[in-house]
Amino acid sequence: MFRPKPIVEPGLTVDEAKALLQKIKDGDIKTCAHCAGIHARACPRVRKMTFVGDEIREISFWRDDKYNNDDTIWPSDLQEVADREEA
Repeated sequence: MFRPKPIVEPGLTVDEAKALLQKIKDGDIKTCAHCAGIHARACPRVRKMTFVGDEIREISFWRDDKYNNDDTIWPSDLQEVADREEA
């Protein structure tokens, strides 16, 4: 998946990253079913959804290099921070 730059805040501590990862594991924070990231608004990767009632009938996505994911936190980035040794 296209990720132009790490999204995790540079000041995020190892303990903060571990706490967020634990919340994901516990189900307190859900990752997006469409991009596997964490974002506060609709998934930026989704271009179009067609519903029939409450059910998604069809979904199309932007190409990986054609959508803005600046507001997305990637669990893999959190894991990189969590794996760092405290300085």
